[in-house]
Amino acid sequence: MKPLIAPSQYVDPGVLALELKRIFEREWIFACSLHELSKDQDFRCIDVGNVSVVLQNFGGEIRAFNNVCSHRFARLQTEPCGNRQLKCPYHGWIYNAEGLPYAIPRKPLISEITPQTLCDYRLVRWHVRFLGPLVFIKRENPGETLAEDDFERQWGDFWAPVSQLASAFGEVVEHTEHRVNANWKLVVENTLEGYHVDCVHPDTIRKLGMSGLAGPAPESAQGAPESDAEPGGQKASFFRFAGRNSAVFSPLNAEVSARMDRAYKFLARRPQRIEGYRHFYLYPNFVLASTRGESFSLQRILPIDEKTTVLTSYLFATSGLGELSKMELALKKQFYRSAAEFVQAIFAEDAAICEQVQRSVGFAHGAGVLSDEEQRICAFHEAYAASMNFD
Repeated sequence: MKPLIAPSQYVDPGVLALELKRIFEREWIFACSLHELSKDQDFRCIDVGNVSVVLQNFGGEIRAFNNVCSHRFARLQTEPCGNRQLKCPYHGWIYNAEGLPYAIPRKPLISEITPQTLCDYRLVRWHVRFLGPLVFIKRENPGETLAEDDFERQWGDFWAPVSQLASAFGEVVEHTEHRVNANWKLVVENTLEGYHVDCVHPDTIRKLGMSGLAGPAPESAQGAPESDAEPGGQKASFFRFAGRNSAVFSPLNAEVSARMDRAYKFLARRPQRIEGYRHFYLYPNFVLASTRGESFSLQRILPIDEKTTVLTSYLFATSGLGELSKMELALKKQFYRSAAEFVQAIFAEDAAICEQVQRSVGFAHGAGVLSDEEQRICAFHEAYAASMNFD
């Protein structure tokens, strides 16, 4: 298979400018967890390219806007997160849940602002949708009519299985941000293939005993409900595709699974007792992975510039374990601490190799080649090419 993204497209700032307009301002983007917006006036800011977006709790309603005042263009919320009104620190304009300035100091002195013109100063809004405790946003365009199921349609056939997993999310165990000195597409591609595991992750992922690729999903799993698509009984990993999205199911070494069952018996009560490892990718930049339904690892991949990416990570514990004994609580703490350390070790290994690739991709010759184990990268390239529609 031949890649569809040229090496030059990983280093060109002009390409990134088009990506922001044609991809990140048109697709649903994972923004944050509801845990970060649980109280009235809680806010969280994220950068989508060179645009700061603020998500804010208005009396239980979560709204999202461009984080810039309509008056003289100051940033409304200057911290990454916190709890305060959506109030400009420059001249004190305060905005409501509709993005309208409802408190303007010395308003009578600003002749342009009347009840008729007030809407001209509305903040640029972003649509908000939820998947369990996860908050997704999509830029709202003037005159646009968004279908009620627009968010669900972006997931395709993965909506049901991913919703099932999200329903089991418990508390946030860890939330981190990593600055990776590599183009965002390289970071996405790295998450989509296991070909590099032996070389890059010999002491982490490899020790889980995941099997190699068998090929496409077995016929019983293609387009089947999730309950019929378990990798149980499979002796190797397989892929599934849903529109622009993809997933891989991998069985674990039986001895590893048995050892986990003996050491952490209380986890047998988890609501999502899936077999093996699952890794879902939602175009363009969201990743959800789980091993046996015991923990849930999420990543958001957002570009800062053509050579820099912010990888935001959440690790959720499973819910539904019921009342635990003192010994079980200690084991739970140990289990999730180890899980968090495991995830961070993998991120460090992946960041290092992505940064090495970034340093050399600019002078690469040819277009490269994709192995059968990199089919998900090929699917990503096809979706990317369709979005970009280079003239």
